[in-house]
Amino acid sequence: MLVEPVTRGDPESPLRWTSKSTRKLAAKLTARGKPISPQKVGQLLFALGYRYCRAALADPALADDIQQQVFIEAFRDLPRFAGRSTVRTWLLGIARHRVLDAAKRRRRSRSH
Repeated sequence: MLVEPVTRGDPESPLRWTSKSTRKLAAKLTARGKPISPQKVGQLLFALGYRYCRAALADPALADDIQQQVFIEAFRDLPRFAGRSTVRTWLLGIARHRVLDAAKRRRRSRSH
C-alpha cells in the first residue's frame, strides 16, 4: 500500500506515504548515485505530485489518482533513471506528463 487508507481520496489531508514505500524508493535512488532521504522523497512526492496535480487539474480526486500514478511510475521506471537531472526534476516531469494525459482524457470525455 502506498498511502495510508485514511488519507486516500481526502483532498484536505496530505498524502502520507508509508515509510516502507519511501524508504524503498530512497534506497533505490541512493544506490543509483542520487543520495536522498526517505523524508525528502515523501516531501518531493507530495509537493511535486499532489500540489502540482491539484493546481493543474482543479480536481482533488483526480489529483489524488494522478499523484498515485506518479509514485508508481517513478518506482517502476527507476531502472531507466539515468541521473542526468535531479530527482525533483525527474518527478516533476513524470507529474507533468500524467497531468497532460489526464487533461486530454477529460477533454475527450467532454466532447462525447
